[in-house]
Amino acid sequence: MTTQVTIRRRYCGPPDSGNGGYVCGLMARSLGGGRVEVRLLAPPPLERPLTLRQGRHEGTLLDGETPIAIARKTAEPVAIPAAAPQPVGFETAVESAAAFDTEAYRAGHEYPGCFTCGPDRDEGDGLRLFPGATDRSDHYIWPWRPHPSLFDNSGELDATILWAALDCPSGQAWLRQEPHMDPIVLGTMAATIHRTPTPDERLVVAGWTEQAHGRRRPARSAIYSHDGELLATAQATWIVLTAEQRHAFRATRP
Repeated sequence: MTTQVTIRRRYCGPPDSGNGGYVCGLMARSLGGGRVEVRLLAPPPLERPLTLRQGRHEGTLLDGETPIAIARKTAEPVAIPAAAPQPVGFETAVESAAAFDTEAYRAGHEYPGCFTCGPDRDEGDGLRLFPGATDRSDHYIWPWRPHPSLFDNSGELDATILWAALDCPSGQAWLRQEPHMDPIVLGTMAATIHRTPTPDERLVVAGWTEQAHGRRRPARSAIYSHDGELLATAQATWIVLTAEQRHAFRATRP
């Protein structure tokens, strides 16, 4: 089956391309959700029709004849590794957020208009998920109460928003751990959603790093309820951009 999709500018990551997690969520939704892994091949363009070719177990997003992303069903869900940081309570995340230096974060942000983690987005327009510190240098948290505007009339939160919320926290964990690293973008992402949150539910979003390999930066993220129930989790590989790629993504760091 072939359909047309358009990524609205609201859901940008870099200024001229879609937020990686949101685009991955669109791909996962086209396959019926469940256990899905998505590989991003090129910056997803905004505000123009793209072609989504859907099979039973795989889908491809194209800009004309150029592949943008490939999604496939997977046999195994994304699980939390035994060595992962333990979930923290909502109040602990609130305390971490209260100590967060938003102005310093804004000054060093490559894409301050990003739907998920951009400090220039207003409440209710973007998710505003920032990397609050914990007692581990590879683990970051943020309290999240999804804005009412994100829910539909029946009180449901679309899974694409959860994929977006799982995106940047894992990348930000790397950027906070290696503050002088060149810009990174999402390469692959797999996620498992156990349930969607209810309106006004208090959540904690967490991200942490794994072992780096060359320009690849593997990382994990998770969304927990206020008392530690796992709602969703993701495994991602971030790619450190080359000088040529930085130009394509309009990254500002020289």
